[in-house]
Amino acid sequence: MALPRRPQRHLSAAHINALLPRPARRKREYFAERETGESVRDWVQRNLEDSLGCYLVDVFMAMLSIFIVVYNAYLFWDGAAVVLTKWMIGSRFAYISSIDQHKAHDIVEVSLVLCSLRVLRLFRFLEFTTSSLQYQVLAVFVTIVCIVISTAGILQVVEACFTECKGDKDTTCRCQNLSYLDLLYFVVVSISTLGYGDIYPLSTNGKFLISFVILLTFIVVPIQINRVSNIISSHTDYTSSYKEAKQHPHVVITGHIDVEMLSVFFGEFFHPSNLNWNEKIVILNPSPPAVEAKKMLNMYENKVQYIVGSPMLDEDLTRAMLHKASACYVLVNRNAFRPQHADQCSALITIALRRGNPTCPIYSQVINARNAGTILKMGASDVLIAGLMKFSILGRSCEMFGLPTLLLNMLTQSHAELSQRVSPILWQNSYLHGVMHGLYVIDIPRTFSGLSFGDLIRFLYDKTPVIPLALLTEDGVQFPDMEFKLGATADPNLCCKVYVLAKGLTAVEEMLRIPPEQILSYRKNNRRKAKSSMDLHHLTPDSTKKSSKPALGSDFEKIRQSLIAMYAPPEHPRALDDDDRNAEYVDFTSSGVPSDIAKHIIVCGFPTDTYQFLKTIREAPSVAGNGNESDSSPVVFLAPAVIDEDEFTKIRHFDDVYFVMGSPVNFADLKKTRIGVAISVLILTLTSEESQYSDPNMVDADAITTLRYIVEISQKLSMPNLVVELARPTNVKLLSSLATDHRMMGLARPAAAINRQLSFRTPRRASSRRDSFWGGLDDSANGGSDASLVLEEYIASGRVYMNSIIDSLMSECYRKPWITPFVHILINGSHDDPESKRLFQLEVPKAFVALSYATCFRKFLEQASCVAIGIWRPGHGVLLPHPCVFINPPHDLETEPGDLFFLVGRPITDAEVLEFFAHNSSSNKEHEKMSGAFRKTFMYPAKINWFPGHMAVARRQMVAQLDAVDVLIEVRDARIPWSSANPILEETFGVSKPRLIVFNKSDLANTNLQQRIEAQCKENGTPCLFTSVTKGRKIPSILQWCNAHSGAQFKKTAGTMVMVVGIPNVGKSSIINEFRRLSSSQKLSKGKKRAMVGPTPGVTVRNDIIKVNDKPAIYVVDTPGVMLPNIPSAETGLTLALTGAIKDQVVGTELIADYMLFKLNQMRSTRYVDALNLPEPTDNIQELFEHVYKKCGALGKEPDVQNKLAAEFLLQEFRCGAFGQFTLDPISMKTTPSAAAVEITPASTE
Repeated sequence: MALPRRPQRHLSAAHINALLPRPARRKREYFAERETGESVRDWVQRNLEDSLGCYLVDVFMAMLSIFIVVYNAYLFWDGAAVVLTKWMIGSRFAYISSIDQHKAHDIVEVSLVLCSLRVLRLFRFLEFTTSSLQYQVLAVFVTIVCIVISTAGILQVVEACFTECKGDKDTTCRCQNLSYLDLLYFVVVSISTLGYGDIYPLSTNGKFLISFVILLTFIVVPIQINRVSNIISSHTDYTSSYKEAKQHPHVVITGHIDVEMLSVFFGEFFHPSNLNWNEKIVILNPSPPAVEAKKMLNMYENKVQYIVGSPMLDEDLTRAMLHKASACYVLVNRNAFRPQHADQCSALITIALRRGNPTCPIYSQVINARNAGTILKMGASDVLIAGLMKFSILGRSCEMFGLPTLLLNMLTQSHAELSQRVSPILWQNSYLHGVMHGLYVIDIPRTFSGLSFGDLIRFLYDKTPVIPLALLTEDGVQFPDMEFKLGATADPNLCCKVYVLAKGLTAVEEMLRIPPEQILSYRKNNRRKAKSSMDLHHLTPDSTKKSSKPALGSDFEKIRQSLIAMYAPPEHPRALDDDDRNAEYVDFTSSGVPSDIAKHIIVCGFPTDTYQFLKTIREAPSVAGNGNESDSSPVVFLAPAVIDEDEFTKIRHFDDVYFVMGSPVNFADLKKTRIGVAISVLILTLTSEESQYSDPNMVDADAITTLRYIVEISQKLSMPNLVVELARPTNVKLLSSLATDHRMMGLARPAAAINRQLSFRTPRRASSRRDSFWGGLDDSANGGSDASLVLEEYIASGRVYMNSIIDSLMSECYRKPWITPFVHILINGSHDDPESKRLFQLEVPKAFVALSYATCFRKFLEQASCVAIGIWRPGHGVLLPHPCVFINPPHDLETEPGDLFFLVGRPITDAEVLEFFAHNSSSNKEHEKMSGAFRKTFMYPAKINWFPGHMAVARRQMVAQLDAVDVLIEVRDARIPWSSANPILEETFGVSKPRLIVFNKSDLANTNLQQRIEAQCKENGTPCLFTSVTKGRKIPSILQWCNAHSGAQFKKTAGTMVMVVGIPNVGKSSIINEFRRLSSSQKLSKGKKRAMVGPTPGVTVRNDIIKVNDKPAIYVVDTPGVMLPNIPSAETGLTLALTGAIKDQVVGTELIADYMLFKLNQMRSTRYVDALNLPEPTDNIQELFEHVYKKCGALGKEPDVQNKLAAEFLLQEFRCGAFGQFTLDPISMKTTPSAAAVEITPASTE
């Protein structure tokens, strides 16, 4: 029985080693074979120098020599005890012994000296060293050891007494028998020039020997030590090797090393959400790091090691421990003057790395798409085509608003502190909610097997902030159909590998913690619903289409082949004759722009890959027409020089491409491009290998200057969609200063010229509030990245493209396999997908306006088979001073006119949208026919009144405090703008004080009727504002209005007194608490004194004065809700009770719930049918009660209790907006311009 394999989040080196076959072990060759024509002498010399056999013999001889030296020292440890044996006969002994035997003595001495000199073979061990420093240090050590041991051995023989001498050893014998240890001590003392004199040579030869050794030591040893010092002085930390491969897995980065790229790469690679806490990075580069690179390396000194070496040399790859690396990155010079040469260098490095490690994943970069297939065949696991990715994004950005920011936030990991901070500026909270999202690759558990891909999206979107987008199949990354069934894989625990958009790593972990019982219950009870009556695609299933199976990414070769096919070079049209080509080229450079051109794209400068830029624009389906290439926008290039003929040959087959020679900072040249009717302007940054500026941060000077000029002239023209490319991300702050200057010029105009399109904050206050919000966050940012850049205006609006997108994508390859092809098909679509699923943009349909984002998400998924991942919202005054990109916004965010949805799926054209709503309107007619059987009238009770005693007391107190009040705020419920008014309060206060009507809970009302309500209020001469405390809408605007219209005599010192009045449960106390929370004073914002709030009316029972702001001082009188003593009609009373203004016990929960059902059916709303999973609309309240018994926990209780719990549950759902957004009061159809709303002017801070 096979054991289940442990699931893995990513492809590690160990995983790859287990999958690939182990290469056969090569047979060792000890001696080289003789080559043809090689002489015997050369063959023997080559073997002696290079063969393994001779090398082993050499090592053996060195070890044998050391043994002889040690054995010789052992024999003569106590002295040279040499005895000459008598070999002559006795009768001749006296004669023979009288002769001095000099030859015998010399032979013995020479033989003993040669034994000591065998220690010189220690020098053969220098071949085992691996670095020059090791070699030289070992050479010094061996030199000193050889001098000491050989000198001691020779001196022991020279000084030895071979014959017995009975005279004085100093004068007669001149010899001495010393132990080996004494001689070692003597030699060391002598060569160190200490010379204690306790031991000294007696023989003449010994004295000459010691003199020679001392001189030799003085010459040789200092030379050796000097070499060591030179090597140490030239040796740096960048010449060492990586030594922590066993403790920490490492990643090797080589190729073109750029400091700006490494800063982004390190910040993303070591981000906490990437789980790379144990990995280290080894940079292998031929040149030492520059000054800026050293600063960055110091920030990551414990995580990054820089090694100076070439990836083409085996010894340098060994120092980088390539054979044990977890992954390798090959970076390319994106600004190379010769892109083809840069790609060739990248290919050679890839070959060298693959040769050094056959199983390690290698992620390579190239510039040209035609080289991608080649580098994949050479061993790269994945390839990132920098030029293709860059100009694909820029091309789509010209027609898709906010695309650069969408991709930047999806590919860049955000800081965890963002989710814990609440910005006082309203739009930033929803925007930062999207910044927290990112792309992840997750393994779907086996329990999801059997669900369709659409069911998986629906389930995860409802349960967790996770949106599945694509699936990894055996043919690579694909966007499957919504009906695609998730099958089984070879792993018994996993279903498939899915690319998702999730709100941080915590969301992914939350998805993995979903109980299997809940998944099985969903799979059993919530199968995909019947196909909608509206079908946008009208496609018949293609039986010949190949159905790919889910995979876990283990079949590397098959996926690599799919990548090679994806990046296959295009077939250019047949080349023309020289005359025809020259004629076309001359016409392109001189014809100019047609006079009737409109809705075109202006490009300031020529892209380095013009073909890919135009190809992206032409292949992207246009939603404005029929989706054909002919519907795409014309392109006008404005540049001081034209492209050459070879580059023009690649793009000549594209229609509607024009060229204007000139400068983008010259108004006459811009006028030739007809910028006034253009839809988009793209400003490119000119980058090269040799910068013309001493400061590298000045590389964006031309782009920023061009942008400033276009912004200035666009004040008189219609502002097109501006997209600018920046090489340095920090320069985006200079772009945002342009917008600040623009607002400052607007604020300097007369007061009559200021409208709602201008922010009420001065630029200095806006900057200070932003800095205070980001205080302390930048210092703790990993990688030194400026986290506050995400809130810069040009980034939030999606108008800036930065190369950090590519750098972030490159760093994600390690933990997220095949993420690069996913982003490629997300932007450009797949080459083998007949439906061309990709990312596209669609304006919010009229029927979707004012709906929650979650509702729109489900409608797009169910009816169009598209996945919504965010919206681009244009700026509209105070609440949103500039456009903004919201990625997967909160579920309750309401859509507004002008919103553009980011959708993933088959692009939908405007004609198909109209067809969709035609089907939708027919279904509405069927519902109208069905609703004809519903009740036309309601049985109202006789009378409804609720006026407790504290309300009368509160009204008298309000009248008594009226003289001290400067401004009145009347809070009403936006769902009942007329019924929530109190005529008695209006009569009491009259027009003696400035009064502002605040319609609270606007998120629960029909936003389409706001303009009509504002118009009617203006006819009555009363200013009004719509707000929502729960959403934080326009709360600062209320205080601004109060401060501007206050008639306080001593406003600078005493402050302003504001009284908040209204009927019960409209949110008066909640608004006051929100005032305190947004106060500039921390003492007030965090103070304990707050207004009492509650879900039921009548919580506040007395007047209370609360200070809500410090500079300027503003005091608010919190008053109890005052109801009419006599409610005009029972219908008005039921309406008040339905919205919670009257306690449920006064009217009865069951009666209020029945009235709710009556009103929903009269308004022809079926949202409650979907929310409660009803089979069809109903007009029977008891039937509705019985359906929700289980939801409210009423099963098994008494019938009266069951109905009461069911009624309370339904009212709670209605009041929180689960059944839709409604305005229950009748609103006049008379339309008046929306200028009736309050004009927000910059208030004085005095």
